[in-house]
Amino acid sequence: GNRQVKAALSDWGMEPVPDQDIDTAHYDVRWTLSHDDINFPAVAPPQLVNHFPNSGVELGAKVGLHRNVRGLQWLDGVDMRTFFPRMYLLSEPGDMQD
Repeated sequence: GNRQVKAALSDWGMEPVPDQDIDTAHYDVRWTLSHDDINFPAVAPPQLVNHFPNSGVELGAKVGLHRNVRGLQWLDGVDMRTFFPRMYLLSEPGDMQD
């Protein structure tokens, strides 16, 4: 997952922040694995991050949101494809086959 993101951002001319500057406020896109790695009050337009503020991992991370929405089909017979954009979880073999 992250290798593909890094490659895409590199193709757009973006460079990773050196490890010693990881807490810098000077960035365009911050892509992290953990919701806790982002200081949401410090995010300013037009900066982008890959998590949602004040929502925790289960809904705040897109993967958590996806897993919860996917669970609706078992709970209530809801077809998530009718309202939720297609998402692939690169860690799940079934998604890689679609």
